Amino acid sequence: MKMPGCRRPCLVLVIAFTWLVALSACGYHGPSYVGRTFEVTNATAAPKDWKLVPLPDTEVLVVWSGNLVDNPVDSTSICLAAVVARTDKDGWIRLPGWWAHPQGRWITDVEPHGYAWRPGYTYLPLQTGMDSISIMAPGVMALRKAPSSDQEIKREDAFGAARYCPNGPHTR
Repeated sequence: MKMPGCRRPCLVLVIAFTWLVALSACGYHGPSYVGRTFEVTNATAAPKDWKLVPLPDTEVLVVWSGNLVDNPVDSTSICLAAVVARTDKDGWIRLPGWWAHPQGRWITDVEPHGYAWRPGYTYLPLQTGMDSISIMAPGVMALRKAPSSDQEIKREDAFGAARYCPNGPHTR
């Protein structure tokens, strides 16, 4: 029995539905994170002249965020995981990648971002231009000693990004 006019639209719907089911069955992956934290000892100098000293035993919050595809033309940025770890004696932090079950969600563009915190330190003012490219590299975090206690970073402010993560940050 032929159903005139239904063949092409029905085929498109079946293919689209199959594609969405297949994608929602795939897990998503958080890539590994490698970063290094430095103290800038001469923060008043031009960024190209900064002296960087590795900053050991610094807490780093690593947040993996991705895009939740809500519909074919839009996505929402969401936090997928958060981990708090400490840098080693040379200022390095290395965290392994991970896989997660899909839970019926289509997640794309998963990337980690690091946020450093250490008592008595503060962030450098954001710099623009060619002089700051090496400081703004992925995984490079630079702090300076706070001029006064009211200017140092508060831990809850530094790690505020974790409040949007499911189950909060895990400690390693």
